[in-house]
Amino acid sequence: MFSFTDFVFDRGLLRTLLCTPYEQLEGWVISVCRFRGTRYMCLFSVDTEKKLQLLEHSGFDDERHEEMCYWGFKFESYITAGN
Repeated sequence: MFSFTDFVFDRGLLRTLLCTPYEQLEGWVISVCRFRGTRYMCLFSVDTEKKLQLLEHSGFDDERHEEMCYWGFKFESYITAGN
């Protein structure tokens, strides 16, 4: 029987798992490594053909993407900071 503390993963993996039923553009692979009884989980995104076509025609803005990534990291820092 597993307990919740037997697994370690980041917020991105949890978000991906919870959004999977609604996501049709992205695939994923999860790698799991066990060390001293704790399983460490790592997410690898896999772009589907549909997503690659969409990105090619959308003119995706890298600056905007970097800004949105910063928001996620800032939120994570804020939530996990002490008093």
